[in-house]
Amino acid sequence: MGVVKITPKTDDKREASLSTAKKRKDAVLPADNIFSVSNTAALDTHLALFLSKRKNVSNAEEASHKIVKLLDEAFDKAKYLVSHGYQLMNFMIIDGKPTWTISCRTYYGVDLNGNLPPLGTHAEILQALTNFINGENEHIADGGIALKDITEDEVKEALIDINAKLVDLGDSKEAILEATKEIAIERTAVDALIPLLWSDIEHKAQTLSTGARHEFGTLWGIQYKDTKGIGILNVSVEDIDTHEKLAGINLRYGSRTGKDGVRSITNLHGEAILESHNLDDAFLVASSILYDTNARPTILVAGEELTIVVKLKKKVIES
Repeated sequence: MGVVKITPKTDDKREASLSTAKKRKDAVLPADNIFSVSNTAALDTHLALFLSKRKNVSNAEEASHKIVKLLDEAFDKAKYLVSHGYQLMNFMIIDGKPTWTISCRTYYGVDLNGNLPPLGTHAEILQALTNFINGENEHIADGGIALKDITEDEVKEALIDINAKLVDLGDSKEAILEATKEIAIERTAVDALIPLLWSDIEHKAQTLSTGARHEFGTLWGIQYKDTKGIGILNVSVEDIDTHEKLAGINLRYGSRTGKDGVRSITNLHGEAILESHNLDDAFLVASSILYDTNARPTILVAGEELTIVVKLKKKVIES
């Protein structure tokens, strides 16, 4: 059993450490500020920057989520239009309407039996929209009569709307990427600053008793944990080929194939923290529907942190 410092490994904990330090620094008289002049300036500067960069990431992600929702709605509308249009076409043929024969189905990319094309994916819906517009043009050019109720202009409008939102989605992803790059740069600066701040805190508290030192350190921003036999796993997960940090990966520290143990899920930066007693024959298991499961023997030591980088291979989807 013992109390140990826990180096911040998530942005929430980084922010908590800096915010606590600044709050305490601002609450005391300048003469009672325990931080050096350079560290004081760095604290004020980098906390403001860190908060700003985190907000930029949050705003970019929120904007992207809104666009995805609008895009899904646009695809749903388009799917309704083309499926309804194909049904109308079949009714025109069945009813023997002028210029509507079985061969007309080929204009619209529909087989001669009248089976609707697949509309399960965005790509299939886009293809169906294009086929519908081309089909109307070719049918009319050959002397046919346009469909009623569902017009070519409606379908064109749906296609234009989807393409515009796809552009917006691409722009939003670029914004997320740029914001993520900026926070990564600032995260590096924060990770370099925190040990300097903690060194100032520990220097000031060096003459205090152990319990008083921990209380003083907590007051100024040091993060501790009473281990009680607990070890800590700092896990980072990335694609083995692209080195992309992978969010949403399921992590479990326990038996290799069971459901026991401690669980977590990687954040947007591909990071997660698991805390556990050491378990006999334990594995760190990383799994995802898109990646092959990775299981590696892992030994935890009470009161210590273990940093592990897990590299996952994307599953091969057989057609």
